[in-house]
Amino acid sequence: MKEEILIVEDDLNVSEIMSVWMNNNGFKCHLVSSGKEALHEIQKSEYDVIFMDLSLPDIGGVDILQKIRQMDVSAQVIIITEHQGVNAAAEAVRLGALDYIVKPFNCKILESTLNRAIEHNHIVRSDMAATRLVHSNIVFPNLISESPAMKSVVKMIGKTASSKIPIMLLGESGCGKELIARTIHLNGPLRDEAFLPVWPCSYPRFHPETTYLLSQPQKALYAFYLHR
Repeated sequence: MKEEILIVEDDLNVSEIMSVWMNNNGFKCHLVSSGKEALHEIQKSEYDVIFMDLSLPDIGGVDILQKIRQMDVSAQVIIITEHQGVNAAAEAVRLGALDYIVKPFNCKILESTLNRAIEHNHIVRSDMAATRLVHSNIVFPNLISESPAMKSVVKMIGKTASSKIPIMLLGESGCGKELIARTIHLNGPLRDEAFLPVWPCSYPRFHPETTYLLSQPQKALYAFYLHR
């Protein structure tokens, strides 16, 4: 899946050069030239990284940044500035931008800055998903998660639930492995499929204190809860 990049720059030469490089390197790029257009795009679409000039014709870059930070978005903001605007760019970083680049910049600087922003965006999105899961009232029908330890477990569930890879839960009998497995299933991509607990005590090849959560594409999700 191509990362979505928004370039907010009123200098068409700069934005075109950035756009050509990004498109040639596998990114999906969208260009706007004003703060008003930028805010409209951010509300309408989900972007991974936003490159934004500080000196826009209608709304200041810092004002736009503050509005972005009030939205529930994970997009990382990179400030574009000239040498005389470095102090303002540094202030923008203090207010929430990830970094800034100074015009004129070369492709190596653009590439390294963009890659770091994308990596940071992935981390932020994962944390946001986990936070939403923690505060949801419908995904934990039988799970009490008020203590710090349980909130940590719930956050981990949020980070793993969207994955289709096999998950193994380990723990002593009665610690709630099946409940955690059900919670992962309810929040996963196969939530509408059947959840089947199996107690194969007669299967010697399974360890009796292990819960296996196996996921196969287009098939039901199975949890094997084993006990003595």
